[in-house]
Amino acid sequence: MGDLRFFTSEFAQQVVKDNVRLTASVEEGGGPIYDMGIYCINAARYLFGAGKPTQVVATSASKNETRFRVAEEMTAAVLKFPGDRLATFTASFGAADIGRYTLVGTKGTLTADPGYEYAEGINLKVVIGNRTRTRRFPSATICRRD
Repeated sequence: MGDLRFFTSEFAQQVVKDNVRLTASVEEGGGPIYDMGIYCINAARYLFGAGKPTQVVATSASKNETRFRVAEEMTAAVLKFPGDRLATFTASFGAADIGRYTLVGTKGTLTADPGYEYAEGINLKVVIGNRTRTRRFPSATICRRD
């Protein structure tokens, strides 16, 4: 894929009112970043082969619904990693189910869609130039340790 340059991800689900994910404040570990965003962060770190990001910028937004009184609906972040690589993602508790990511290099892309679902497995698509390869990893493959 050449020199890895950036990572993007969307991870969302509809969380019902009074779910524990929404009843704990952000300070207590509630909200989409602690529940779902950490998967996006760790995917970027793993795929970049990097430790901690060197810079982070984030913002949150919420619809005017009672279920988002304590914890925010969604948060988007931009993380800068060593080697001037960027990771961007949005994690949401108020949008349609999605869980995918794309890694972009100077010569190709890798897309996982779904990218975070243990029950469904992971579908990978790698495009380099005019060549495309796809592979499905069933859930048993993901969880198995060889």
